Amino acid sequence: MEIRIKYLANSLLIFSLILIIMGFKSDNIFILVFGMFLLLPPLIYYIFSKIFYERSQNRYQEMLESFKKEATKITAEIDSYQINSNNRSLQNAVNRKHNFFNSITKSFFTERIKNKTKTFVAIKISYSNITEESGGYFTKDPETLKMILGMHKETYIYIDKKNPENKYLDLEFLE
Repeated sequence: MEIRIKYLANSLLIFSLILIIMGFKSDNIFILVFGMFLLLPPLIYYIFSKIFYERSQNRYQEMLESFKKEATKITAEIDSYQINSNNRSLQNAVNRKHNFFNSITKSFFTERIKNKTKTFVAIKISYSNITEESGGYFTKDPETLKMILGMHKETYIYIDKKNPENKYLDLEFLE
């Protein structure tokens, strides 16, 4: 549902910008005002989604900090880890005055390739004669993660005093 609303907002934004440009070029005040009117819902959506996202991030950080304060903090040794990466190359057109001519837009562009890496790290930890596996996705490249994990031989695990099934493995040093 959220993705559909985002696509709708993006489409409405593009359509309203086209109407505004058409209104300016044709000196038609009705098209210009209608384009500006259609510009309001996407802007309201983007502003509110930004505010709600920041609030949810702040709420998550507050809950995590309070959990860390109330939970039992135990040092856990990193026994082993496994790194699986997923590399993707994205091609971006950058507006520079060389390389190739785009016949549709009648302008020159430079093509730039960006590598996006999404890496999954599976970690095996041990603490108090208990061995567990955990992991997560990180945006760093695998070599950097191997170097960071090589430097850190231990991390912390936070266990809820009321419910020992609630645990938080501190992997913030990998972010």
